Amino acid sequence: MAGNKLNLNLVARAFDSRLSQEAFVVLILLAITAVCFNVIKAQQLKRSVPKNPDVSVSGEAQPEIYRMNQPGKPNSAEASFKKILRVGFGILWVLDGLLQMQSSMPIELPNSVIAPSVSGSPEWVKEIVRYALEAWQRHPITYATGVAWIQLGIGLFVLIAPSGFMLRMAGTASALWAILVWVFGESLGGIFAPRPSWLFGTPGAALIYFFAGVFLALPDGYLGIGRRKRRVAGSVGLYFLAMLILQIWPGNGYWISSAGSHKRGPLANDVARMSQMSQPEWLKRTLLSFASFVNHESLLTNLLISLALGLTAFAFFLPYKRLRLYVLIGQSALAVFVWVFFQDLGFIGGVGTDTNSMLPTLIIVYAAHTLDYGNLISFDKSELSAKVNRLRAAVKTGKRKSVLPTGMLGSAAIPGTAVDIFASGPEGNGVTDTAKENSGRVPKTGPVAVRKAFNPRNIWRRTAEKPLGTVMRLLMSFEAVAVIGMGALPAAIDTGNQSVSPLVAEAYVGVPYVSNGHADNFTLTDQNGRSISLDNYRHKKIVFLVFLDPVCTSACPLIAQEIKKTDILLGKKSRFVEFVAVDANPLYYSTSYLNAFDRAEKLNTLVNWQYLTGGKKALNNVWNNYGISVSYAVAGAMVVHSEVAYLIDQNDRIKEILNDSPVYGNNTVKGSFVSMFYDAISKYLPKKSN
Repeated sequence: MAGNKLNLNLVARAFDSRLSQEAFVVLILLAITAVCFNVIKAQQLKRSVPKNPDVSVSGEAQPEIYRMNQPGKPNSAEASFKKILRVGFGILWVLDGLLQMQSSMPIELPNSVIAPSVSGSPEWVKEIVRYALEAWQRHPITYATGVAWIQLGIGLFVLIAPSGFMLRMAGTASALWAILVWVFGESLGGIFAPRPSWLFGTPGAALIYFFAGVFLALPDGYLGIGRRKRRVAGSVGLYFLAMLILQIWPGNGYWISSAGSHKRGPLANDVARMSQMSQPEWLKRTLLSFASFVNHESLLTNLLISLALGLTAFAFFLPYKRLRLYVLIGQSALAVFVWVFFQDLGFIGGVGTDTNSMLPTLIIVYAAHTLDYGNLISFDKSELSAKVNRLRAAVKTGKRKSVLPTGMLGSAAIPGTAVDIFASGPEGNGVTDTAKENSGRVPKTGPVAVRKAFNPRNIWRRTAEKPLGTVMRLLMSFEAVAVIGMGALPAAIDTGNQSVSPLVAEAYVGVPYVSNGHADNFTLTDQNGRSISLDNYRHKKIVFLVFLDPVCTSACPLIAQEIKKTDILLGKKSRFVEFVAVDANPLYYSTSYLNAFDRAEKLNTLVNWQYLTGGKKALNNVWNNYGISVSYAVAGAMVVHSEVAYLIDQNDRIKEILNDSPVYGNNTVKGSFVSMFYDAISKYLPKKSN
């Protein structure tokens, strides 16, 4: 009988194999991208050759059509704010995707990452996360590979997408996936868990990714208005203010020291817990030493952290350059310190899935500062007075509302239409060349315009008209979308599949043993009193032979339900299969017990089901011939017997021997070996059944 320890190597090999196969698909996509790029390049070169060979195409007299292959100007309207976000979070998404490709991820992520994150949370949070846990445990390979490719694809999409429509789509994809990770993977960022703290990741790195994606999804020029820039900076200030409140909240106990006591305080205990994860020895010793310091100086440690959080919030509420500069330097040092000593470098300790929250926080902080920099003032009275005088003059002349930051012309573009479908114009103001040629006409919108904009032929034509640098970024963006889809589609399909992957069953009970031995014939009595022989099915049906106790209340009813589900899954092909069970109880073997079991498990509705019994001697002969051990449990609680299934083909050959006990593993795996049974049977069905 197989033990209940999961075979991690089996799962890891299957995971690595699937990743390798899908990586080959990515390489094929790269090859297709290269072919498309060269085709477009050849078309542009062909159009750049003059029809009249006597016409020179060099120098200033070169016609516009012949200069179309020259590289376009860089998109100067792409704000530094978005550049910081797209580069920073694009790299983080790629790193997260690579971390998801660790061989241990299919099993360890739900057990070592998601489950601990939800412990202590309210029941409604546990119920939400439990749905994701059970889905992952049913199909660990599908979800593990899916998450890896989705995050890698999003990272590439954010990094490569040209400004305009494609960047907004990349930001939207990033935000949607981040909020899913925040809810199901981070248990709402631990906000409702005991003792939430900024030091240990609250409110969740994925929530920061979400807001970064939202900012990238905004139209060009939306954040060009001064008051919106201030709102972004103010939002960062509110974030640090909320984290300050959590840090100083007395109920969290972070002020408590335990000097001279064998028991650590809450803050020191959380630091020490990080050291228990699998990690380099030097890092473990460093964390333990720091935990000892915090245990003696919790009050000082928490006071310094709280002051830093409060000062950062204060600096983003006020528009002073020098104060902001000093705070940014201090916040950077603090973030690195917290990342090392409180967050264990994010991905070094345990099963690292991301860098935790400090690096995303720093990226957001610097991006918000860059966006708001033009609104900051110094303490120089003359400069401050000059700004006030300019503002008063603008208000008096009634021009205050017309004073708009550079680049706001882009707000005239209508997002999602043919005018702004892929990228901003050369000037970077969000208005494409097509819009300029229309002499200011507002483009038509509606279903027809959308169909034209997304027509594959129109997409190819518009792509081919772009400068080659933009063409390459567009093609690579399409590939990134394909990579996201390669991960998302199988995961979405398996979300509704309640059957457990056969691999999971095999990981718990072992891989079916392939055999080609002869199946010993026997003759017993079925539940209706008829004499049934195994030879009755020779050259007619495949036999799925199991051994069940009619009075069992644990594994046998589960096996019976698996047989019912397998029969339903087989559909019309079930006419080629006979499910045969032999009584495995030496005390209760009359047909009345068999019929009671059939009625209880609704097996009496199956036309291809036989439950056989006989005298003690006949049953013992069958048990011995098929290696079934039957014994009494301690104190006569119940009969213990081997839980093995035999798959016998139409020529009386034993093709596979399976461990059919569904009681091993976690609650998701229990009673869900349908896929394993179905796959084993399907391999030996006659061809005419398909």
